[in-house]
Amino acid sequence: MFSRRSRQRAMSADRLRAVEACDQLLAQWQMDGRPVPPHATGTIGADGRFRWSTGVVRTEWVEKEPVRVIRLDIAGETDEPLASVELLAGPRRVSP
Repeated sequence: MFSRRSRQRAMSADRLRAVEACDQLLAQWQMDGRPVPPHATGTIGADGRFRWSTGVVRTEWVEKEPVRVIRLDIAGETDEPLASVELLAGPRRVSP
């Protein structure tokens, strides 16, 4: 039982740090005046412990609108996201 609680506590702490990393990354992009890149990857954190990636979300609703939804995922030691946020991005080019 103790080990299960320890794992849950560690996972909760990792998720909290991933959310903080996500917030830091978004704040940095905003302070730099850069848009969120639609397809990119990188590392974040002093020790490079977290990896981030972005991708365009495709849904029926989004395809009908002149906007993009970009998803930012923060992962730790595994590829499973610990934190994610979807952002409404500026206009995308719409073909006539």
